[in-house]
Amino acid sequence: VATLEALRTQGWRIDEDAIRTGLREIQWPGRFDIVSKRPLVILDCAHNEMSIAALLETMSVELGPDVKPRLIFGCQSAKEWTRMAAMLGPRVRDVTLTRAKPKSPLEPEELLAHFGAHCPARVERDPLRAIDRVFSELASDDVALVTGSVYLIGEVYPYFLSREGRSGLFPEAGA
Repeated sequence: VATLEALRTQGWRIDEDAIRTGLREIQWPGRFDIVSKRPLVILDCAHNEMSIAALLETMSVELGPDVKPRLIFGCQSAKEWTRMAAMLGPRVRDVTLTRAKPKSPLEPEELLAHFGAHCPARVERDPLRAIDRVFSELASDDVALVTGSVYLIGEVYPYFLSREGRSGLFPEAGA
């Protein structure tokens, strides 16, 4: 909105209704992105302390403070993963740790003790097998959350698109 306001001061004609419509209809794949409703599955590419804090706040607002999702988590080794585990662990029912490729993934075994201090934790190194494993255990009223890395969300997104018979994020663009 600030950018649009700056453009307006430079003479661009941008109608306020157009701004409101744009904000109402915006899609941001991978940010609190609901890819399944029953069970509820949320993908969020939170990958640092600030984005994890925003995710937790959104979860409290959108799901309520008492909902504890089943977490699938993988991150890069250069991140503050001990802090991310401390933030997420108390807010989830359990965690399946996976390996978020391709750059410098953190080995999921390194996270076991950090998450294990807060909730049951296990390792399934392959992200798609982690999704399948958690999905096989979900009831229709359960909530699952996949987060920790932009790379992880990029790896698993095609799985959810294919479940809907889609090959791209934006069907209106032919992709």
